[in-house]
Amino acid sequence: MTNVSYPNYLDTSAIIKLFVDEQGSDAVREYLNRPTAFFTSSLCLGETLGVLKAKHRSGKIRDDVYYHFCSDFMARVSQGLIKVNDVGITKWEIFSEVLGVAKDNMLDISDAFLIVTLKQGFFSTFDGLSRPLLITADQKLASVARAHQLNVWDCEKEDAPQRSSVWDCEI
Repeated sequence: MTNVSYPNYLDTSAIIKLFVDEQGSDAVREYLNRPTAFFTSSLCLGETLGVLKAKHRSGKIRDDVYYHFCSDFMARVSQGLIKVNDVGITKWEIFSEVLGVAKDNMLDISDAFLIVTLKQGFFSTFDGLSRPLLITADQKLASVARAHQLNVWDCEKEDAPQRSSVWDCEI
């Protein structure tokens, strides 16, 4: 028997809550202490660093805090606590799909990439308790993801999911 966990996809708004005190920060921090797999996209990785940079430049976080947050985030990524998982973002066919999702739903490209990743990526064939969960504080993204029949936790408006995050199965 080995432990298997369902994948959780963090968008930028959820990742930022790990570092900056905002509505939903405590719930996200507590949830990320669960023994389960966490993923983000390469675009969200870059966006997270960009949001931290903007908060630093605007004076919302001090120099030392900015460098600490960036270091902590990248340490989580390099240690595999948050894994980067994408569909082929450099492939034109994938971008065409992403562009369609973005235009049809008035989403930005990064959010549309998350939708396409969850719909077509490695975990798209998982079913039942193993279906991926998108964690976001972006209500528009949450709404569009639900319209695409994806599992979503709006970490600002909803309680953390109660489904089991780890179960035993034979592999």
